[in-house]
Amino acid sequence: MHPKYRVQDWDDAHGAIQWPRLVTFLQYVKGTGAIPESHMSHDHLNAQREVPLSEETIILWREKSERIAREHLEKHGERVVWAIVDGFLLYWSQVRSLLV
Repeated sequence: MHPKYRVQDWDDAHGAIQWPRLVTFLQYVKGTGAIPESHMSHDHLNAQREVPLSEETIILWREKSERIAREHLEKHGERVVWAIVDGFLLYWSQVRSLLV
């Protein structure tokens, strides 16, 4: 909340991100490989535009990600869980260990 105008400030990490909720969410995804059923998003407020990708690009990245996951499992015994989290504010955290 912007202190002067009393509106949500989506451009400031303090007002735009509920850090405990984000951390809990990321820990759940990391531990289970799934999004919690209770998760609510604001995506419906954003324009959802199709991003055209060639079949070759899709195949290339699918093969690369599967190879990386397979190699990591073989070398370290850990399953890789891929998650794409959108937003430039994701990388702002005063406590780095919260997002690891």
